[in-house]
Amino acid sequence: LENFKLYDKQIKSLNNFFENSLKKIPENIEAYKKEYRIKNIIVIFSFLKYFIKMFFRKKLNSNKDIIRKTYDNQYLKPQYILLDPSPKVIYIKEGKFIKSSRLYSEFHAANQFIKICKKYNFNNLLEVGVGDALIPFLVYLSNKIDFYKIKFIGLDLSAQRVFNADQLFKKISKLEKKKNTFFMIGDATDLIFDDKSFDATFVNGTLLDCKNNLEKIFIEMKRVSKYLIIREPIYDFQSITGRLHIRKSDYSIITLNILKRYGDIIYFENDVINELHLKFSTIVLKCF
Repeated sequence: LENFKLYDKQIKSLNNFFENSLKKIPENIEAYKKEYRIKNIIVIFSFLKYFIKMFFRKKLNSNKDIIRKTYDNQYLKPQYILLDPSPKVIYIKEGKFIKSSRLYSEFHAANQFIKICKKYNFNNLLEVGVGDALIPFLVYLSNKIDFYKIKFIGLDLSAQRVFNADQLFKKISKLEKKKNTFFMIGDATDLIFDDKSFDATFVNGTLLDCKNNLEKIFIEMKRVSKYLIIREPIYDFQSITGRLHIRKSDYSIITLNILKRYGDIIYFENDVINELHLKFSTIVLKCF
């Protein structure tokens, strides 16, 4: 320190630097306060958005009347028979079939369904989340002989969609002079059927949207059936994009370990034709 010297110019320069720094302190404090307030607002907004989203999602999953009203408001709009809620699938308008890419995936599902029914001799079936009865309709189009060997009961929470399915198959029954289908409004968490009433219960992409009630639905399906036919995106076999899509959309995470809680896996096949983001698999469980 004895050898350390500061010249006048250096002292003046340092003094100016500290004076300017002291002058800027109030400005910097204000800028920091503004930044802090903005961050707090963003955090509060994010929490509010999350809780609002979870509140409405919980209400939709727990209140059947709200779900039915939501579905019915949506499906009363079309002036034609809609066979699937997605406009990219298939619908009948002015007596004509309008097709799309996803139809090939559903036809593949229908063919798998027929193959499984033949293999395990399933003749009495319940479909949970039947919607507008797209799969029974495609089974009918693919193979009428095998279709009429099966007794179908379709259940859905939406009155409008059950009405659509019923109207469609009334026309088919009138044309074929045969009837093997029955469609009804119902809640999959509280099925009205007796124990082991069906050879099998079939679900096709329904469980994805039943995150809050997944266990209850599985317990009820297992109770009323000897076997379960599950066609859903199994989390274990999804790509990174698929897994992100499932989590981002807040869908049910369905894994092989979850399925094994309700029965032994006796049949497994990954779909050759897949949806845009998700890979579907078809699994048959023999219920415990």
